[in-house]
Amino acid sequence: MKADPESESDAGEHFLVADVGGTNARFALAPAGAAGGGEAVIESLEVYRCDAFESFNAAMRSYREALGSAFPKSACIAIAGPVDGCSVEMTNRGWRVGEDELRREFGFETVQLVNDAEAIAAGIKTIGEADLLQLKAGVAADGPALVITAGTGLGVGALLPAADAWQALPTEAGHLALVPRSDLQRSVIDRLRAEHGRVSAEFLLSGPGIGRLYRALATIEGSDARLDDSEAITAAAVSGTDALSARSIELFRSLLGNFAGELALAFGARGGVYLAGGIFRRLAPLLCDDVEFAASFCDKGPMQRFVKAIPVWLATVPKLGLRGARLTLERRMAERNTG
Repeated sequence: MKADPESESDAGEHFLVADVGGTNARFALAPAGAAGGGEAVIESLEVYRCDAFESFNAAMRSYREALGSAFPKSACIAIAGPVDGCSVEMTNRGWRVGEDELRREFGFETVQLVNDAEAIAAGIKTIGEADLLQLKAGVAADGPALVITAGTGLGVGALLPAADAWQALPTEAGHLALVPRSDLQRSVIDRLRAEHGRVSAEFLLSGPGIGRLYRALATIEGSDARLDDSEAITAAAVSGTDALSARSIELFRSLLGNFAGELALAFGARGGVYLAGGIFRRLAPLLCDDVEFAASFCDKGPMQRFVKAIPVWLATVPKLGLRGARLTLERRMAERNTG
C-alpha cells in the first residue's frame, strides 16, 4: 500500500523522520525549513510492527516501497536506546542501527540518530495548552522540565532552558530502581525481585509492567488473573469492569506519581513534568484529579514544598517523537552550517 502524502510537496523538500520503539516503528515525512512551521507537520505516516522485520533497515525498506517516490536526502531516527556516537543498540529489541549503514543503503546525505525520549521532549514544545491535561496543580517556573513517556519501555527526557529555546536532552532515568512507598508496593516489588532480580522503574511503569503488576497483585491477593495483556487490563480499569484491574492500575498510578516526583526532585524540574505516550493517554480518565498520584508525587519529606509547586501535565496528542525528530534534525543541521 502506498503512503498518501497530505500535500503535493516533493519528497526532496522533506525530512524522513522515524520513531522506533520496542513494539512499533513509525515512519513519516516532515516538511523541511520554513515549510515545516512551528508545529512540525507530519505527512505520509506508516506504522509497522517491529516483530514483522528482522532489522530496522528492513522496516525502512518497506517504508521506501510504500512511499513510492524519491526518498528524502536527510533523516532523523528517534530510537529507544542510548545513542553511542553514531549507532544505537535498542534496549528492548535486538536491533542495532548505525548512521553509516543507513547512508550506504538509503543514500542519505545527512542522517541523525537520537534517543526517542529526547525527541519526544523536543516534540512537547510543538504543542499548546489545548493539547495538555493538568494532572497536578502547580505553576511552572524558570528551570528544567521533564518528559516521561511509557510504551514497551519507559523513557525520560529533560528540557533545559537555553538562551532562545529549550534544549532537549536524553536520559536513562527510566532504568532507575523503584523505591516502594507502602507495604503493598514493597510486597509487590519484593516478589518480583525474587523472580526477576533488580526491579527498575521501566520494569513496572510500562506496557509490560502493567501486566506484571496485575499478575503479582493477583498472586499476593489470591485473586484470579483472568486478563493477559496491558491494554485489556487498562481498558477494564477505565471501564470499571474488573476489580483486580482497577487495583493494579491504582498501584501503577501511585508508583508513577512517586517516581515522577523523585525525578522532579533530582532534576529540579521547576518547569514542570509532562507525561506522553499512548499508555498515559489511555489512562487519562483515571489520572485526572487522582489524589493518590498527586500525594505520591509530593511525598518527599522536607522537600515536599519544592515538589508541590511543580505542575504535571498529560500530553493528549500522538506523534510527538516524529515532530521532535524533525525539529532536532533541523536544529543540528543549522548548528553544523554555522559551526
